[in-house]
Amino acid sequence: MVFWGMIFFANYPVLIDYQRKFLWVNAPTDTKRWTRKKTIHFPLIFHARKPHIALEIETAQQLLRGELMLDSGLSDALWLFSTTQPIVKNPPTFADFLGTGINGEVYGFRGKLPFVNFQHLRLNQVKVAYPTIDGQHLPVQFSANRIGSIGAEFLSRFKILFDYPNKKVSFYPTRNIDKPFYYNLSGLEFEYDGVQLIRRKLNPIQQNDTKGGKGGIEIMLHDRYTLEFYPALTITFVRPGSPAHHAGVKTGDIIQQINGKRVHQMRLEKVHGLLQKEPGTRINLVIERNGKPMKFSFRLVSILTSLKPSP
Repeated sequence: MVFWGMIFFANYPVLIDYQRKFLWVNAPTDTKRWTRKKTIHFPLIFHARKPHIALEIETAQQLLRGELMLDSGLSDALWLFSTTQPIVKNPPTFADFLGTGINGEVYGFRGKLPFVNFQHLRLNQVKVAYPTIDGQHLPVQFSANRIGSIGAEFLSRFKILFDYPNKKVSFYPTRNIDKPFYYNLSGLEFEYDGVQLIRRKLNPIQQNDTKGGKGGIEIMLHDRYTLEFYPALTITFVRPGSPAHHAGVKTGDIIQQINGKRVHQMRLEKVHGLLQKEPGTRINLVIERNGKPMKFSFRLVSILTSLKPSP
């Protein structure tokens, strides 16, 4: 995807509209949106064919200056690395599983920044992760000036115009710009792994077609079902001390339903959205464990407010 993406973007301006979920190739660059004062423009810097922008990030502890890679495949808002300069974690933070990269599982710490100044725009209480990056997980051709990555949860608050031919990128804030940054407070990480057999109820009303184009309607007086294979949404990590952990959810459980909604046909981003809610939200899970259905219920609890500031 990295090399294909560079080739695809290289010749045309491309507009990414997260809110409407579409991508516009050879998008116009001279519309009023891109000349308004609230539009933010950055020169694009390329390292290993990946786009970066230069940014200053102020935390309660320090002012960081460097380059951040624009990574739409990263589900988090911000990652900050301590590889090119010392980075002090903004307290409080908590240890967590951050995801799986090409070199394996990545762990680190999570927290929030009081604000991020994105030129003239200020975003408050921004989620940040501090991955523990060693020689094994160090990205290939890591830029000497890079201090981190900007992920999809940050980018999705904008309409973004990538203009690779002119080496610039423009950000137009949408109505989601002030949307709070919520953590997945449940403590669950999951992925589609293998398949499961799902029983699906058939429509009791069936149209019967004939060769002549005429057919009748058949109404079934008893329930009918069919068995179909769907991807299995398997829990890969349960954060110790999290609400899901206290409720008894375990690694290897297969999620069937979240708050009454079946998840086997949902995109992962939709499933994550069901769990990224404000503290106090009740989560009802139906899972399959060793072939048997089980139910769990818990309330989301704020992580950061219950933590003491890190030293």
